[in-house]
Amino acid sequence: MNTDSAFPSRLLDGPRGRRFALEYALASEATTGASTHSLFSLAHGFTPFTPESGELAADILALLPLAPVTPELLRRCLISTTEAAAYWQEPDTPDLLAATAPVRRALERVARHLGDSPHFRSWWAPRDVRSQEQWVVDWEDRGFPPPLPENLSPLVAWRATTLEREERAAREKPRDPRASYGDCWWSIPHFDTPATMPPCFDGTPSGLYYVEDSLGWARARTRRAVYPPVSSPLNLYRIDSAEDWASLCSRFPLEVTAITRHDWYRTTGRDGRWVIPDWAQVARHYHAVRLTLAGYLSGAGTAIPVEKDTASVIAGWHPDQTYWFTPLLRYHGKAVSWESNDSGWTALSGDAGTPDKSGSNGS
Repeated sequence: MNTDSAFPSRLLDGPRGRRFALEYALASEATTGASTHSLFSLAHGFTPFTPESGELAADILALLPLAPVTPELLRRCLISTTEAAAYWQEPDTPDLLAATAPVRRALERVARHLGDSPHFRSWWAPRDVRSQEQWVVDWEDRGFPPPLPENLSPLVAWRATTLEREERAAREKPRDPRASYGDCWWSIPHFDTPATMPPCFDGTPSGLYYVEDSLGWARARTRRAVYPPVSSPLNLYRIDSAEDWASLCSRFPLEVTAITRHDWYRTTGRDGRWVIPDWAQVARHYHAVRLTLAGYLSGAGTAIPVEKDTASVIAGWHPDQTYWFTPLLRYHGKAVSWESNDSGWTALSGDAGTPDKSGSNGS
């Protein structure tokens, strides 16, 4: 049994966690023989969304048999959850439905069902980043980003560019958050910062599957990344919750109000001052920052209070993703090419260095 009594509410604190629980319920409806697919109709707009939709969905959820928890089903639900994240627009119908009070209460049963599963508990629990394989994904042969240099020049340049963009946006963009403007909605470090993710339960790099703002890539390459032996210190900042993110923003704030005002108002409904972590400063204190699965599901996509008049959003991150700021990161072995098909991602034959698909406990 899951002994964390706060787990159901923690999973359902964030829009991604609620969406994950709803996706699990939808998958249960599809796999347990339910014939009406009434929940699917409500969630995907085939039945018009009204103030009564939450009550109707909650009634269906209360009677819905929940499917057994399997690694395959967990992966399928997390894929749908990350693909649906869109922090530059209003929440879609499934997110709106999951946020209603009746559905959120009904999803507590789904959360408890997940929490009782050893598959989900091992997935949710934080793990040492060096105890797992870590893989970098290269989309469209853009190349694998090199480890950051000691002087952190890419992040320093990113910070300067962000400050310039914020100043320009403050001058040129309207202060009305409802205006039809958009800009950088993500809160990740510079795109050239190496980012890794662990393998799934079958050894496939999870970075192929769990992607926010995916462009529908059909081909990719992956390469294993390693950090020096355990004897080398690793100062890692782990984000397990919205509070962990808020603390990082409070310590190293970088204002992005004018840049993010319109996008983040649409996705959160909040109008006010916005900050993100100043990654150039964070990198002077930590070798890496990791957003755990728990941190992603409970915190991504919501307006996280930082100070009295300031908030932030975890946006553009993938679950269980680690950004590395150290020049000591190394790539190991040859790149593996992958192709997407109806059954998932398949390693192309003839490539050396194919991931070991046995013994991994990642999901």
